[in-house]
Formats: sequence, C-alpha cells, structure tokens
Amino acid sequence: MERCQGLTSMSKRDFYPMFMAAWEISFKEETILKAFKATSLSPLNPEALINERQRRKRGKALPLEAGEDYHGGAVFWSPRKVKEARDRQLQQGLKEERLQHQKAKAARLRKVKKQEKLQAA
Repeated sequence: MERCQGLTSMSKRDFYPMFMAAWEISFKEETILKAFKATSLSPLNPEALINERQRRKRGKALPLEAGEDYHGGAVFWSPRKVKEARDRQLQQGLKEERLQHQKAKAARLRKVKKQEKLQAA
C-alpha cells in the first residue's frame, strides 16, 4: 500500500483491517485526554481558544514592488530589494507613529484649552 502512493484500488475487505489497526492506535484514553486538554475542553477554559486566535496574528507583508513587466507567477527578490522594502516599511511605521503622537498632542491641547475656557466662564 505504501509503495503504490495511494493509486490502487481497494475493497472493503482490504481496507477494514488497516483502518481498524489505525483506529485502535489513535483512540486511546491518553490521546483523547491530550486532545481535550489542548482544546481546553477537559478542564473547561473557553478563554484558551480566544487567546490562541489572538496569538496567531501574522505581521504585515513587505511592500515589495513588482516591475512593470510582471504578469503573475513566482518572483524572486534579491537581498538588497528585501532590505530596501524593510527599510521602507520601517520608515512608514515611524511616520505613522509620529502622526499618532502629533494627533495625541493636538487632542491634549484641545482638552487643555477647553478646560481653560470652562474655568474662565
């Protein structure tokens, strides 16, 4: 069965002994308890699955720019191009951070002016 790469016909009579052996190996009390613990069902903990999803967030894709003659398919990037893309991404992140700081500073100033105006009235 292993040598045919799954490209052989099989009757139920051939399949069942292999299936039953795999079933008996996989369905043990130890295996089932480990699966319940991994999904937080055995000691019930609904937060575990939520935390797992939050932890799996991936980073942003690098802003690599394809050439004008790109028509799909695989593209191989040189280390220099990858470094340039990372530098662009870093600069963009710094720019966004500065903008957020400016907005926060402006909001604080508006709040202070509003408080001064209320105190003056």
